Amino acid sequence: MLGSRPENAVTTLHARLAALAAAQESLRGLRKRELDVLAGSLSGQRREVGDGWLVTARLDDVSPEELRPLAVAVLGRTPDVAPGAVVLATASSDKAQLVAAINATLLGRGQPARVLLGLAGKTVGGGAGGTGPIGTAGGRWAERVDAALTQAESAAVALLTRS
Repeated sequence: MLGSRPENAVTTLHARLAALAAAQESLRGLRKRELDVLAGSLSGQRREVGDGWLVTARLDDVSPEELRPLAVAVLGRTPDVAPGAVVLATASSDKAQLVAAINATLLGRGQPARVLLGLAGKTVGGGAGGTGPIGTAGGRWAERVDAALTQAESAAVALLTRS
């Protein structure tokens, strides 16, 4: 009888681990759907700027890891015929993160997305980087994320209104 107890414990542990893995996968799916709905909502909030459009938002319920794919999803739901940009920001207690995504039409004007975030990155105590249509910025001064988002938005407006 004692010999079967460890086997039962191992079987129970395996069953619980499988249930946990299934629950985690379900939560990932729910979060993916939630972010997809958010992307649709944000794309509906785009506003005309110059000869193009712009979406900006601070999203503190979005993790830094989710920010980039969300910006790309918003960009993918908007027309590519006019120049367009998406600038999103999030902040936690110890870090600010910003992402800029521009469409091919705006990229064709010769500026990568990271130029929208240069000053913003410095404002939050870090820097900006990226190539082509996606740029990121981050830093340790989360309390400055609103100012950084305003700076990135101004940079996007300037790029969209430039002929």
